[in-house]
Amino acid sequence: MALARELAGERLAAWHQQEAAFIADLVVSELVTNAIRYGSPPIRLRLNP
Repeated sequence: MALARELAGERLAAWHQQEAAFIADLVVSELVTNAIRYGSPPIRLRLNP
């Protein structure tokens, strides 16, 4: 999960959206946790502008 949060933060920085980083961390953590718990591999997270 830490890698997913880090990569999401980098993407937000590239989009000049650093103010959304705190909320994004929470959302990414929840999405990845649920994907691991209830999904099946491969698990991917894609962010679109």
